[in-house]
Amino acid sequence: MQSRATVIRGKLATPPLPERLVPRPRLVRLVEALVDKHRVLVVSATAGAGKTTAVAEAVRALECPVGWLTLDATDAAPGRLVTYLEALLAGVHPSVSGIATGALAAGIPHAEVAGLLAEGMGDEPAVLVVDDLERIADSRPALAVLETLIRYSSPAIRVVLVSRQDIPLTIDFGVLGSIGEDDLAFTAIEATQALAGLGRSDLDPGRALQMTGGWVTGVLFEAWRAA
Repeated sequence: MQSRATVIRGKLATPPLPERLVPRPRLVRLVEALVDKHRVLVVSATAGAGKTTAVAEAVRALECPVGWLTLDATDAAPGRLVTYLEALLAGVHPSVSGIATGALAAGIPHAEVAGLLAEGMGDEPAVLVVDDLERIADSRPALAVLETLIRYSSPAIRVVLVSRQDIPLTIDFGVLGSIGEDDLAFTAIEATQALAGLGRSDLDPGRALQMTGGWVTGVLFEAWRAA
């Protein structure tokens, strides 16, 4: 079994929803629809656009098991990434525990270990979320590990990749599902709800959207400047 001492468990937890959450059912429906249609969904937008919150809200509505991994800079090392991917997968399929540990000890290449992990998942449906992917964007070996995991996973496995920047993936599964800045931008109704939650119903939602470009953090914390 994966040793608790080898991974930071907090990186494997689905982020809590913010206390001041503006429900966005259209985004939940969009994520659900794209996860259902595509093996891989890429959610890419600038910091503060609401990527993580949108995905975290949506996966809570899914009926299948969900695993979440938030990356940091150390995961650019492919061996470290494989260790965390094993922990991620073991959270939804415990039988995967130990596969990577044993394979790495045997000197099997990192990307091949990722393939073994993928096959160890079997055909049971699951959704795997990898957040802050930009932190390994400059590591081709780490990206190769992730790509191999996806390539050899069952079609029943869905992967959601969340990033602040475009990631140079070489996966060829046809058209990937994608969510970007325009999808994440507040609508007028959502901006109205956000401002009401701040007690600023006196502000014009349209003006707030114009001033912030629909940027989630901007609407929530900076829209008062539009007065």
